[in-house]
Amino acid sequence: NCCGLCNSLYHTVGGLCDSSPVAARISRANWSYGLSLAIASRIQLWKAKARKSRIRESRVAGTRNLVAGLLASDPRPKVLVSASAIGYYGDRKQSWVYEDSTPGIDFLAEVCRAWEAEAWKARPIRTAIVRIGIVLTRDGGAYPQMSRPFRLFAGGTIGQGYAWMSWIHHADVTGILLHV
Repeated sequence: NCCGLCNSLYHTVGGLCDSSPVAARISRANWSYGLSLAIASRIQLWKAKARKSRIRESRVAGTRNLVAGLLASDPRPKVLVSASAIGYYGDRKQSWVYEDSTPGIDFLAEVCRAWEAEAWKARPIRTAIVRIGIVLTRDGGAYPQMSRPFRLFAGGTIGQGYAWMSWIHHADVTGILLHV
């Protein structure tokens, strides 16, 4: 949850928790930092075409609106930290990826490229993009949805069992965002 994570940070953080035009409201704020996180859960919204549109809109338009507001701010914040996803790299099977690896060619990779392009428009504000994997915590994130089949004794190996899943704990994400 965007607001929950923002509330757990110790600095003055400006967050955008929807994709509505809020540039005027943001420009009147006196934020030290801007924080743009994903709004629509990938797990909940992955399949239908309309849902894909909502995923793209929540990330691209939301970041566009935040950037417009931050650039109009006086004074401007010191930094914009924009979350992105490791989906930027696409499905690489068993291959390792690095920050400078080429982007993938699937839906999520395209969304990430567009999302990051909007964040980079915040320059001259110092801009940092953090590509994050699946966020897990016992009380939230993706864990409750992922564990449900196992609690119902219906979970098991998917495919041949060679799929990789890059994950990070909520506390570690918070630490990274604070560090940046």
